[in-house]
Amino acid sequence: MPGTIFTATLHDNPSARGFVSMLPLDLTIDNYANDEKIAYLPRKLSEEGSRPFSNEAPGDLCYYSPWGNLAFFYAGYRYSWFDRSRRR
Repeated sequence: MPGTIFTATLHDNPSARGFVSMLPLDLTIDNYANDEKIAYLPRKLSEEGSRPFSNEAPGDLCYYSPWGNLAFFYAGYRYSWFDRSRRR
């Protein structure tokens, strides 16, 4: 929805710091697989110190390094190539 504002609490890691350095941002948010929203960033984020995880849950904001996009989960989903930038 145009004008929708999302708020997130970020971890202190290189990916999150790289994301913050780009703010403020206007992003185009797209539906992906009916359980997440994705948005492409102007540049890729650092993967330094990142690690896979597999317990993502609705409300998580993650960085998907292969595509260079943010992913916001709003329904149950299981995948393991994300760097957690935010955990609710």
